[in-house]
Amino acid sequence: MNTSDDITLTKINDIICEWNDDKEIAKIAKRYKPHLSIGILRPPQLFEKSNAEIDSNISLKMANFVFEQLCSFTPGYAKDKETKMTTNEKEKAKEKEQAIYVVLYEYYKQNVIGGKNPASCGDFALLLQESREQEMEDDIAISQALETYIPLEGNNYAHEDK
Repeated sequence: MNTSDDITLTKINDIICEWNDDKEIAKIAKRYKPHLSIGILRPPQLFEKSNAEIDSNISLKMANFVFEQLCSFTPGYAKDKETKMTTNEKEKAKEKEQAIYVVLYEYYKQNVIGGKNPASCGDFALLLQESREQEMEDDIAISQALETYIPLEGNNYAHEDK
C-alpha cells in the first residue's frame, strides 16, 4: 500500500469512528451523488483483462474492488438494525455512508483512474463542455479578426504608381 491508500483509509476510519465532527462529515456527505446519476466509468487498466489476470495483480485487484464497491453502493447498510435506531441515528448513519462513498470516489478518481482522466460520465460531459467553450472562445477571436479585416477591391485595370 502506498501513501494515498493510507490517507484514504485514515479518512474512512475517521468517519467511521466519528473522529471527525458531525459538521465535517456532513460537509463531505453533501458532495455525494449516487453512482447511477454520475455513471462511474470502468478503469481503463481493467479493459480486456480476464478475472485470472485481475486476481493475480494487486493493483488491478484493488482497482476492480474499488470500482465494484462504488457501483454497488446503496446508502442504508444498517437495514437489519433500523428498527432499533431513531430517525436521527438513521440519518447520521446514512450521512456517514455517503461521506465514506465520497472519500472512496475521490480515491478512485485520483489514484485508480488518474486525476486528469474522466472517472464518470459526468466528468466526461464536463470535459466536452470545457472543450466546446474553448472552441467558442477561439471562434470569437477569429470572428473578431474577420470583422477588422478590410477587403481589397479588385478590378481589371493595371496598377499605376504616380
